[in-house]
Amino acid sequence: MTKKATKTRMAGHEGPGLHYKHVRTTVALFMASTLFAKLDDETRAQFRVIVDRNYDLSGVPDEVLTATIATLDDDVMKAARAEFEFEPRMGNIRDHGACVAHCALCGKGNSKEAEGGTENRDKLRYDFRLANTAGGNDLYVGADCIVNFALKVKGAETSAEARAILERSLREHLAIWRQEAWRAEHPAHATIPDLWQHYVRAGFEWKYWQRFGQREQDIALLGQSQHAIYYKLVEHARTCKSLTRFYERKHFLTEAKTEEWKAARGFMLSLAWMRGVLEATEGMQGQAKHEALTRALDARKRALSTISRQPRRL
Repeated sequence: MTKKATKTRMAGHEGPGLHYKHVRTTVALFMASTLFAKLDDETRAQFRVIVDRNYDLSGVPDEVLTATIATLDDDVMKAARAEFEFEPRMGNIRDHGACVAHCALCGKGNSKEAEGGTENRDKLRYDFRLANTAGGNDLYVGADCIVNFALKVKGAETSAEARAILERSLREHLAIWRQEAWRAEHPAHATIPDLWQHYVRAGFEWKYWQRFGQREQDIALLGQSQHAIYYKLVEHARTCKSLTRFYERKHFLTEAKTEEWKAARGFMLSLAWMRGVLEATEGMQGQAKHEALTRALDARKRALSTISRQPRRL
């Protein structure tokens, strides 16, 4: 960085001179390094003048340029750059939830065309932790700055490899964030393995020669079929076994598997109601049992009707 080049306007200027992003990135990176912390107070104050002028060197006093240019030679910047590294591990990328963040180096984001034709310029949703391995300040920056300014990415030897690692790390973070969001949305997820075991046990209870399998007429009065119940149990047990294996590997369920889980939970709840009614009427005979079963079915229909009429919470 020479004095002649830095006196050239950097914004909206055609001709020789340093680009704004180059100046800002160089100064911001150096000021986050341990080398900057070792400077005397007066020299550090000169760099802060550049920051206060928004890194536009065309209006910076000559004494500031002289002090900062003398400090930022190639060897110093090489040493400063060597302090920083992106490590592809969980926690080194942040999600701001929307495109609202700016790169700590260049001050801008990755400009992209958003859906619907509206522009999404100079804002980041995801930024990457550029760790200072020498004990200086960490920086959260855009992926483009890491690649464009050849900053270190652990495991990469070329810019193409660096870009690939950054993209892969973001995909891994996105997958983990989706899983965390799913678990937060479905707090009962830990019961998925238990549901499978419930179905295994229920399958024995509802076989034709077992306790509930022998009450086919009573089950019919409750609007169901013993045959249909048993085969639904077999089907849901198979599904829950698959869901459990997937959940124990991934610790979440996909959208399709979540719907299968909800259906299995719903059927088990319905079966629990029927079990309760059959147990309550087990010792009854004739008309008394018939009336008790009919009342139970009517009460359930009214309860379900009330639930269906309730407005959904916003």
